Amino acid sequence: MEVTALTMIVATLMSSWLAISEAKKFTKQGTLTNLREIIVGRCIEYQNGLVFTDSDIEELRSKNCTKIWEKFFNSFAHRDPCNVSSEHYEDFLQASKTTIPRNKAMYWDGWDIYQIVTNYANKGKRLVTLETTLPGYLGSGISFCGSKTDPTGLEFGNCPAEGECGFGKGAVDAFWSRLSTYFGVEGAGDVKVVFNSNRPGGAFHEEGSFFYEFEVLNLNATQINHMDIFVVTELNKRSGDSCRSPSLKRLGNILDGLQIPHACYEQPQAILHVLCADEPNHPDCQFQQAVNGASPPLLRQTKSSYRQFYYLYILILFIHWTLLK
Repeated sequence: MEVTALTMIVATLMSSWLAISEAKKFTKQGTLTNLREIIVGRCIEYQNGLVFTDSDIEELRSKNCTKIWEKFFNSFAHRDPCNVSSEHYEDFLQASKTTIPRNKAMYWDGWDIYQIVTNYANKGKRLVTLETTLPGYLGSGISFCGSKTDPTGLEFGNCPAEGECGFGKGAVDAFWSRLSTYFGVEGAGDVKVVFNSNRPGGAFHEEGSFFYEFEVLNLNATQINHMDIFVVTELNKRSGDSCRSPSLKRLGNILDGLQIPHACYEQPQAILHVLCADEPNHPDCQFQQAVNGASPPLLRQTKSSYRQFYYLYILILFIHWTLLK
């Protein structure tokens, strides 16, 4: 009897030690203790039009926030944190996905552009990012993963950070890989993508890119009329990649292969105005000069620049013809 009791104690200690060791190998914060309340609360908030004000309220009324939580929980709970794939989130996505308005999908690639994209999209008032959709909003900015040993089925120690389970795998990465595929498939009409010109390794990445692997490769050419490619340089930084850089030429070739029309713009005015809201006295933000006949310094918008040269050329020809008379 004593041997059996001792064996059980050793087994329990070993199980606890293995659980602690498993959690310690990851570097991200563990599951939030009030995860259920956060998910259900966000769902109700979204359902009442308090997040994305242009939501289809009738569509949202059909959503059951309690069931959405249950399907979310069952996607990764009681599993090893890395033993979760995008397929595990299928039931959750089907319960929570919403219609993405035509002409409003905005894609992005690289965390160094995320804040600019978020500010420009303005919670769906201008454009819709994946994080503005109901399923994206539910999981945005929170940490979660499962445990095979904790009775709750959740790991509260540490969860995998991005890439620690392999690309697109693990509780959080698999969540975003499935949602990114949905966002790629559902984009329609005129869509946009934003890059940071100073992103290390080039503005557009293929390897390790959720945008490329799950969104671009799932774009539906029969639904998309046109894609605008925005290459943005933060104020007070020198521009890096341009529309003619190898990485963006590669993206253009991929879109050509998908038969999706596209155009590339450097420092588009629409986003520049948002950047200038925080630094109105920056030299790049002196838009009054345009009214007086001069172009704003460093305002690089490819198509409009060509148009200005064309009008200048016509004006020179007219003056020359007048003098000849």
